[in-house]
Amino acid sequence: MDPERRQRIMRNFEQLVGKAGSDDQAFRSALGFLREHMVLPSYATFAGLPVTVANIEYHGSPRLGITAVVLRRNRRYRVCLLDLEFSPELAISDWQEAYRSWVGWPTAAAHEDRRWSRGQFGIDDARILRDRGQRSDEAIAQGDAEGALVGAGLAGLSDGRTTAELVVFSVGNRIAACRCLDSGQDASVHLSSRETMELIPGEILKLEIDRIWNYRKQLHVSGQLMEHGFDIPRLGLTALRLTDQGQWDPEKFFEEELSGRGEQELAVFYVPILAAGKRPEFDMEQVVPGNLDPYADGPILEAVYAEDMGKRSRAKKILMNLLREDLRCLDAYAHLGNLYIDRQTDKALRLYRVALNIAALSFPPGFNGVLPWGHLDNRPYLRCLHGCGLCLWRLGYFGEAEEMFERMLWLNPVDNQGARFLIAEVREKRPWRPDL
Repeated sequence: MDPERRQRIMRNFEQLVGKAGSDDQAFRSALGFLREHMVLPSYATFAGLPVTVANIEYHGSPRLGITAVVLRRNRRYRVCLLDLEFSPELAISDWQEAYRSWVGWPTAAAHEDRRWSRGQFGIDDARILRDRGQRSDEAIAQGDAEGALVGAGLAGLSDGRTTAELVVFSVGNRIAACRCLDSGQDASVHLSSRETMELIPGEILKLEIDRIWNYRKQLHVSGQLMEHGFDIPRLGLTALRLTDQGQWDPEKFFEEELSGRGEQELAVFYVPILAAGKRPEFDMEQVVPGNLDPYADGPILEAVYAEDMGKRSRAKKILMNLLREDLRCLDAYAHLGNLYIDRQTDKALRLYRVALNIAALSFPPGFNGVLPWGHLDNRPYLRCLHGCGLCLWRLGYFGEAEEMFERMLWLNPVDNQGARFLIAEVREKRPWRPDL
């Protein structure tokens, strides 16, 4: 499919469903859009088996989404629309791709090896839900989940319920890329949009599973989100390296930077730093997955450009993909926080804080070093400190905000981010202003 046409279709689809006030209304709008543009009956494959697609339906469950009624050998089945493979030459595949993109499912464009031919994909633990009225779809799905638990290594039993703990790596509209804490197996977790909006990469979620299935050798899970939160030590992350850059001398700094300034400013902001004497200077390792070309802009700048052009969803996707590769990408957290700070300050605060907690793995007990802004790799951590302080200030936590800005100044006395001016504001408990 032509890339421009694909983008136009996806944009029209997202604009339509974006006007809905709830998940249920969004799926009903999506169904209407698909019925208007899909020509049925049509041909497709399901788990490698050729089928005829007779109709598409939505039965009021956002978790199940849009289903398709398919025919094979004079029998009628109901399957998930996402599990069907249409020939790329058929126009119907264009609209299915828009639906896949909207729910956060990997689209055909993401698979360079996409093939459409009979018998090419194998059954691979396929779930075909027969519409015979003998059992409900939900009961069949529950049975499938229970039968697949041991092989998937995803869950244990607790109070008679099937539950699993998974680490969140990235979050889409309705799908979170996760990894099971027990088995280390990757899984795509399907939740409602309200639930995925609550999740932050680096969190551990507890899920009550109701269905497990495989698609393109990827495990997919749906269920009820029970709880979620941070427990950084359980993530098993390797600490970011701190490279020794010698000694930072405050005497030299004050001689060059504070000559001619009044003693009052010196007393308020810099006397403790001067009294501490020389301190070790460090460069913190910066992790940016896939950023191998030193002359390229890299994914962080691509996300910044996308945000500047008003393409927030594009920027978010780039940053989430970085965290999917490595949760230690502090700059991804910093820029994600920047995306949310005006609209969802509390969520931005959580993003900055998880980055700071990951960075804290690098600091030995009693760390008293300096992380100057002049070392480029220190900037992601300093950005997260700055963002965290601004969020605390905006939310009215003046004491915590002051501590955050003081830490910025202690770690980077050159104060390229203007922490000393922010400290003065929060000490007087002045409300946050957008010009600061």
